[in-house]
Formats: sequence, structure tokens, C-alpha cells
Amino acid sequence: MNTRRLLIVAMLVVLTTTAAAIELRGVRRNRTRPCLNSGIPIADYQYEDRSSSASAISKTPLEDDILLEQTTVPDATESSNVEIEQLPAPPAKSDQIADPDTKLFQWNRANLVIDYCSISMPALRISRNGDWTLSLRADQNPKSETNEYNPTLHIKRNKFVIKLRCYGSYETLPSETSSKVGRPILAELPVKEFWVENGQPKYVRMTGSSKNASQNFDLIDRVEIEFFYVK
Repeated sequence: MNTRRLLIVAMLVVLTTTAAAIELRGVRRNRTRPCLNSGIPIADYQYEDRSSSASAISKTPLEDDILLEQTTVPDATESSNVEIEQLPAPPAKSDQIADPDTKLFQWNRANLVIDYCSISMPALRISRNGDWTLSLRADQNPKSETNEYNPTLHIKRNKFVIKLRCYGSYETLPSETSSKVGRPILAELPVKEFWVENGQPKYVRMTGSSKNASQNFDLIDRVEIEFFYVK
């Protein structure tokens, strides 16, 4: 009986001592940290579902519009009974350039459309000091006069992303063979992302400044505009 009592007391002493030691030292928790593999940074993965991109190359600065080009007058001997109204000749280049330290870029494509989002009427102005101004119209699910079913009408808004890259040595518009030829990017203009609401067209005017655009002003002859949206 005494032996049994001694064993119980000894066990209680051991348990009390162990609990006190754990309390003083704290509970040990083993932690492991994965090593850096394949250049993936040690950070939480940020998931953002973005659309595909649509892009276009601008015309050369202040290039004459096709509608202003002088039309060819038919030979009078071949069409003597046709009255010909000749359009006035387009103004000279020197008359069009109001400021030699400013370049205006426009795009042949009237709009860039991806799914239910689009941008239209883009125009870019770059000054020799690097200041730039971008203007365009943005639409998300534009309202339609028809009553056709629109499966994306429930999407309330999207974030629009615009990227502008200034190229040099881009004398002509790219063809099927020349489009794969590399062109030097002289400047990339940082355009701030913006949100567009469902059925509410947004007219955007953004300004900024680029040191690279100022340094390479004389060499910039084309600008690429890239557009995509984030879902």
C-alpha cells in the first residue's frame, strides 16, 4: 500500500515538473521556409484574370489624312460629259505644324475592341520636354438600341489598362514580313489604370512626363498603343 502511494506521488511530481518546464520554455513549433526556386519570389501569389491584348501602331506624326489627298482627275477625252469637281489641295506640311517641338500621333484603327470593352478615338501629343497628353473614349458594355440578349450585362465595371510604347526607325507601317522585325523602344509612357462603369462611356484625358521621350524626341516616329482589361 505504501509502495503504491509512493508511485502516485512520484508520478505527480514528474508531471508537475514537466508542466513547469514547458511553461517556462514555451511550446516549440517547427517552421520551414521553402527555398527560392525558378526565380519565383517568396510572396503570396496575386491572381488577376486579365483579358487578351489589342494593339495598333500609329501613323507618323501629323501625317496627312487619306481624305485630304488630292484626287486623280480623269482624262477629259475619256469622260467629256462628266463634270469634275476637284477637291482643294491639302495644306503644306509647314502650314500644319504649329509647333516644331510638338508631335501629334493618331491611329488608323478607329477603335480597339476586346469582348465587351473597347477604346476609341485615341490621340497622343508629345512635347520636346517630355510632357505628353493622351485622350480617348472608353466603353464597357455600351448601351444598344436593340433588345438583344447580352450575356455580359451583369458585369458592373472593369479596370482598363493602356500601355504606350514609342518607337524609332519605323519609317513605314509594318507589313506581314516587317511586323516581326524588332524596333527599338525609345520610351514607354506610364498611363494610369482606370475603371469604366457598365453602359457609361468615359472620356479620358491623361497627362504625364517622360525623360526618355524628351531625350529621344527627334527619333520617335511611331507609337504603339496596347489595351486590355482586368476582369
